[in-house]
Amino acid sequence: MKWKIRMTVKNYRCFGSASPLSIEINEGFTAFVGPNNSGKSALLKMIVEFKSLWDTMLGGSQIGNFISRPRSMITIGYQFIDDTEEIRCDITREAPTIIFELVGEVSERHIKRIIFNVNKENLSQVMIEINTGPEHFNITSCSNGHMVSDRGERVLWSPFYEVFKKFSRSQYVPAFRNAVNTGAGTLFNWEVGTKFIETWRDWKTGIHKKRKLVIGEITRDIQKIFGFAKLEIDASIDNKHFELQINNNPYRSNEVGSGLIQFIMLFGNVAIHNPELILIDEPELNLHPALQIQLLTRLASYAKESGCVFLPHSIGLARATTNNVYGFWPTDTGTKVSLFHKMKTYAEFAGALSYGEYSELGNEWLLLVEGVNDVKTIHMLLGLIGLQRKAVVIPLLEEIRF
Repeated sequence: MKWKIRMTVKNYRCFGSASPLSIEINEGFTAFVGPNNSGKSALLKMIVEFKSLWDTMLGGSQIGNFISRPRSMITIGYQFIDDTEEIRCDITREAPTIIFELVGEVSERHIKRIIFNVNKENLSQVMIEINTGPEHFNITSCSNGHMVSDRGERVLWSPFYEVFKKFSRSQYVPAFRNAVNTGAGTLFNWEVGTKFIETWRDWKTGIHKKRKLVIGEITRDIQKIFGFAKLEIDASIDNKHFELQINNNPYRSNEVGSGLIQFIMLFGNVAIHNPELILIDEPELNLHPALQIQLLTRLASYAKESGCVFLPHSIGLARATTNNVYGFWPTDTGTKVSLFHKMKTYAEFAGALSYGEYSELGNEWLLLVEGVNDVKTIHMLLGLIGLQRKAVVIPLLEEIRF
């Protein structure tokens, strides 16, 4: 059996204690969908903000101390946060608790649960509690995901280790993705502007053969996706823009579509940093629907474990890419999260997506149809019976036909 880890988060930003977030961490694609400001981006940022905590859990020598001395306290730092007060719950103002738990029945000795409680008086301190099963034991060795108990028995620890390693080596891709802005640097370790253009030049023209091969592979992938007969991508002499040769015609980066530049930025950053988990906000940004799935599938292939969590505005893109789709919607007690297919009704989720605002325009119903090509047909049928202005027609799938 391939074990999974369930992560529970409460009292972090918009996630309260009354209805904490709980998701299973899966390989491959996972999608978060929901209205703006419902906590989707906040959850991705949490993974990168707590990087020093995940790094600590990869240090085998300390795990034994955490087991033998319950409720151990450590000091951590946070990435990309100017004010640590931001991590408190917006509603309760309590400090976060993050729990990782092994899913399923296990007969052998194993780590059952790991609880991280951030100290509400000092947010840089985290108390760690590790629960073992089927009974308590200590360990004599722990290294690279392998653990041995004080009785010389193997301990199932690797599922936790793999999650912490994936989180530690993740890359957050923000919705801002611009290679043209000069004087830019990094944003959440994502290279932007002239810094990315300089890195591209170094990899393409430097002395390292492997780097040159990576740039060549990216260029061929983009050429194939966009259907170009020929494509070359070079940095300008002053590293302020890209010089492109498309089908033997010269272009500067500000003369081509933003979708093409986004592919260069995404593929380049992921190939260069080689993360184990990609966390991407708004993958459909500036892209025609026909390119959105190609972007995600090819992007994940550059990651070591092909892990990708993405936040689309389109339910159709999420459903077309993965079965691991979670819906987010805000409530008075904090954001609620559920597997999309386990939500009570589509109407409940549609309400969370704020479709109710259409009532001000005279619309009374939300009509869900299978694909985008069905929208026009339904509009025509509603028009024949005089109800066209009564319904908002929404496609569940972003179906593309040629």
